[in-house]
Amino acid sequence: MNMPIKKYLGIDPGTVRIGLSVADSETRLAVPYDLLEGLTDAEAVEAILGICRDEEVSDIVIGLPISRSSGPTAQTARSQKFIDKIREKIKIPVTTVDERFSSKMAAKLNPKADDSVAAAIILQGHLDQLKMQN
Repeated sequence: MNMPIKKYLGIDPGTVRIGLSVADSETRLAVPYDLLEGLTDAEAVEAILGICRDEEVSDIVIGLPISRSSGPTAQTARSQKFIDKIREKIKIPVTTVDERFSSKMAAKLNPKADDSVAAAIILQGHLDQLKMQN
């Protein structure tokens, strides 16, 4: 029996921009999708809701900033509030993952990389973790 293909949306929430990436359970390859800029949290959540509908997303993976010492950062509380708004408005599973170094890794891959590349790194890490568990 074939399992249905799941579609994932990866999110790298930032104070200025929100990076987005997509992947599916068949290819298990995350790719940059879009960049949301200049939106309030409410507007960003609405935009993400629209993307979830348009792309038939079944799971959301969001990066949560954690310090090198595994504790919260100044950005952690803000990101958690944004994640809570997404969970409240969008009724599909949301997984948070440690996003340490995703932006730095994206910049190393491509100095002109934007936050959608960081979102792809976050989502790819999650997909790789799922593969290792199965």
